[in-house]
Amino acid sequence: MILEFESWKSELCIYNLNKGLLLTMSPIYVGNSDARVSEEELENEFRTYGVKRHIWVARKPPGYAFIDFDDCRDDRDTIHDLDDKHN
Repeated sequence: MILEFESWKSELCIYNLNKGLLLTMSPIYVGNSDARVSEEELENEFRTYGVKRHIWVARKPPGYAFIDFDDCRDDRDTIHDLDDKHN
């Protein structure tokens, strides 16, 4: 496995009953990853959880990343699933 998942999250999802989802701000912090991990590897690792809006991988210092999904419900589902697997 290319990473060890740590969940940390600041989530803001604003819904409007008439218009649906208006605003999502919910990147997932992924820590303790290999210093050589790529965006493509993280995309593959998280492919089953939904469409990713953006993946950012730290390089200086390396070892962590942020993944932002299009839908904040995918963020919650990902964290719940991975926390269950790693705890």
